[in-house]
Amino acid sequence: MKIVLKLFQMLAILLFCYPCLALTEYQRGKELITQAPLASKNFTYIAMVNRPDLHDNSITSGRFYRWIDEDGFVYKKVELYKNYEWAETYLQNKTGQYGTIGNVSARMVEALILSKLELLFEDFNEVETLFSKYTIEESRYRDISCYQVTVRDPDDPILVAGMSRMTIDQVENKNSPFNHQRPSTRVLWIGKEDNIIYARKHYNRFGKLLLAIEIGKLEKNAELSSELFTTPEDLYSEVPLLREELKDLVHRINKKTQANAAKPSWTGWQTAWMGPLAVMDTAAWVLCGLGIALAVVAISLKLKAKLRR
Repeated sequence: MKIVLKLFQMLAILLFCYPCLALTEYQRGKELITQAPLASKNFTYIAMVNRPDLHDNSITSGRFYRWIDEDGFVYKKVELYKNYEWAETYLQNKTGQYGTIGNVSARMVEALILSKLELLFEDFNEVETLFSKYTIEESRYRDISCYQVTVRDPDDPILVAGMSRMTIDQVENKNSPFNHQRPSTRVLWIGKEDNIIYARKHYNRFGKLLLAIEIGKLEKNAELSSELFTTPEDLYSEVPLLREELKDLVHRINKKTQANAAKPSWTGWQTAWMGPLAVMDTAAWVLCGLGIALAVVAISLKLKAKLRR
């Protein structure tokens, strides 16, 4: 009850003082973090990101594609590379999600790597937007002029509890999982001209970095179409797989292929023995002819011996 009363009290103060706040940093920050996620979710791009998979260090880079059609559907695609050599591809179109590794393609349950950059565009709930504290600085992301907006939780634990829907005890207990896991400070780099969120970092109340994500080297306003997101042909499995299951499937197929290649085939046996068999066949005919000739000579000699007697 105390939380509800406190929230209503703060809301009344803010509404009463709204005209006075119109030009303050609070109001500018509030408008930016409200508009930026909306603008970002309609953003079409091609982006090259270094080390896109924190769970697989062998993936050195990834090219992300994002395109929105006239119906508002978001197409996604990512090509993953190992030291500049293609390794994996995942895509999302209107029929589902698909993955390809080597010559093997399959339908996916969900390829989480496709949504990695979507974390950039995560919005704030209304209570967070209303009661957070804002600091705005001039900054840049690569060659893009930005507002660096720092969004902090209010000092009042009752407000924090209301914003996060947690108990006051969890908020006030410094050792609670809530205080270690909740981003109490969020920093966003928002483009001045387009309101796109290009990078963001989250910290807990102790200053520990919880999230650091950026859009990478960017091709803005890229000319994309649905053809780039075509469903792969000859799906090996119509049963949806997880990414790790697809990797395991490819590993088993490669292992079986290698084992079959190591076995001697009938064609190989023929090739290996055709030469010796041909020689033996020829030798048999020669020996047969030689035997007949010797038999004729022996008979001739016997006849001559009888005539002399």
